[in-house]
Amino acid sequence: MNDLDAHQRQAEEVADRTMQKASTAMNLALEDLERADKQLTQASDILGRSEEAINASTDLHARSKQESVRAEGKLAFWQSELQSARHWLQQAIRRDELAQARVSEAQLNLLRAEDGLRHAENTLEWARCQKEPAGRDRNGNVIYRPIDTAPYQAEVDRAQSKVNACHDLLRIAQEELAAAKQDRRRAEARVAECTQAVTTCQTAHEQACQAVLSSHEALAAAERGYEEAFRGVRLSEEAVARAREEISIAEDMQQLAIQSSNFAYQARTQLIYADQHTEIAVGLVADCIRNINERSNHLRTANQMETYSF
Repeated sequence: MNDLDAHQRQAEEVADRTMQKASTAMNLALEDLERADKQLTQASDILGRSEEAINASTDLHARSKQESVRAEGKLAFWQSELQSARHWLQQAIRRDELAQARVSEAQLNLLRAEDGLRHAENTLEWARCQKEPAGRDRNGNVIYRPIDTAPYQAEVDRAQSKVNACHDLLRIAQEELAAAKQDRRRAEARVAECTQAVTTCQTAHEQACQAVLSSHEALAAAERGYEEAFRGVRLSEEAVARAREEISIAEDMQQLAIQSSNFAYQARTQLIYADQHTEIAVGLVADCIRNINERSNHLRTANQMETYSF
């Protein structure tokens, strides 16, 4: 009985330890499930934000490419305009130079015409002072008369007409020079405007190209983030599944611990019951022995009495 009682105590201790281990395992499994649920929630939130980042990056990349195309078109337009403006400026410069040469030529021609006019006028004045013989008077003296100045006057008139013509040509040349200079200024302003526009468009195009590269990198990063987030969700789901499996195992351990505890309790009850019956049996045996001894004593007494009677 002592051995049975010792074995029973060992069984009860094992059942208690099993119950404690099962409770610990259940608590750990519940903690793991709580952490896994939080991780899954966080991973799902990150996955959602990663999807939004992909959509935003895709839209930004598309808009950046469109802006790059527009910037490239504007750059090509203003480069063409700059080429046309430079061609215009070259023509304006040649026109200005030619107008300046014509003004110089007209000025020189005017100076020459004015010199010719002054010479003709001086010749006319000289001719007006000249006389020629016209005959003799009755005394035989030579009579003088002024020479015919008509040819000289005609020469003055021609010289004056030439001067007037040179003035007209100079005025026309100066007007052309003024127009040429104004045209040159407009061409220079157009070249400066187109140059600034080309510079601005080049900067815009470079920025647009950089935006395309940046948006492409952002899209790639968002896709990598999405992949990592998706992997995180999958791992979190696996962690949740493992935690639930741990809970199921812990529940099975608890059930086994409860069964073991029940078995130990039943065994303890049976042992107590057996001890009680053993005590009863021992008492019955003792009573039987006592009855047997009493009967033996009665028989020996009866035999002795019969022997004495003989």
